[in-house]
Amino acid sequence: MKGVRAELLVLRLPESPGSLACERLEAAVSPERRERCSRFRRREDALRSLAGEALLRAALSRRTGRPGAELRLAENRFGKPCWADGRSDGGGLRFNVSHAGRWVAVLLGGGEVGVDVEQIKPLQPPFPVDCLHPAEARWWRRLPEPERLAAFYELWTLKESYVKAKGMGLSLPLHSFAVQPLEGGGAALAPPDGDCRLRLYPLAEDMRLAGCAIDGSLPSSPEFWTFEQLLERAAPRR
Repeated sequence: MKGVRAELLVLRLPESPGSLACERLEAAVSPERRERCSRFRRREDALRSLAGEALLRAALSRRTGRPGAELRLAENRFGKPCWADGRSDGGGLRFNVSHAGRWVAVLLGGGEVGVDVEQIKPLQPPFPVDCLHPAEARWWRRLPEPERLAAFYELWTLKESYVKAKGMGLSLPLHSFAVQPLEGGGAALAPPDGDCRLRLYPLAEDMRLAGCAIDGSLPSSPEFWTFEQLLERAAPRR
């Protein structure tokens, strides 16, 4: 739905939030999310998952005017978040969530959307180029050696954002399509898929962030929230 305004919300989590802050986050998400997070072995994984849903609910609440706790959300069979009744009861809104490291991102839009954030980590050679389309692999191999790691993550996040927008999980193989980063943060998709837009967004030096919108728009820049803003908007004190 082209008339729906797109938003990209980005949050940087604190290194060690207090127990009271975590309790407020838990109160802002669904019982299913709390139960799922209780099974995580690592506290940081649970925190990212809680913050992802809390940020999504706060963003949707701001757009719909409805309390975040009352929004009925679900996931499709590939794990993409959606409205629980399968319809867009939020004025045409579609949405997606991603988190990595200490960063959480939520993308809202009128068409199908996908967002991906990744932390750049050293990869043991050889690079996993089998996930790349042959055209991407040729472009990547022509780059100077020092540029290849960051460029690989740029391709990866762009491709993941498209897969997440399609909502098909890994049933859409990463090597079955190609993306080409362009100057200014945009990217081209081959083969074309309707009015598909791809964009890289600046973040921390060791992070990469990409968004995708199919038959919709993308924002020109993210809106950054602090952790305190998230708590106040998602789980205000009573």
